[in-house]
Amino acid sequence: MALINITNAQLAYGDNPLLDHAEFVLQPGERVCLVGRNGAGKSTLMKVIHGTVQLDDGSINRQQDLKVSRLEQDPPRDAEGTVVDYVAEGWRKLALS
Repeated sequence: MALINITNAQLAYGDNPLLDHAEFVLQPGERVCLVGRNGAGKSTLMKVIHGTVQLDDGSINRQQDLKVSRLEQDPPRDAEGTVVDYVAEGWRKLALS
């Protein structure tokens, strides 16, 4: 059974379609790398998988009780400390949830 299954995904901002009838399946044990030019929709796809952005059309199914975590590509401007500190804080928050 797939961990995540996205079918016929459509998402656009204005006249700019980022996902146009996109399909995505992530099976247990698989590793995925998203590659594309700036503005191609990589971060948006991650937000869809995470659930912070909703599709305009299509469907996403996640395995029951699946936890999806995401690290913002840019840390908050007021963040202090090292990159390791910032990532460790995310791990702490994840462990508490």
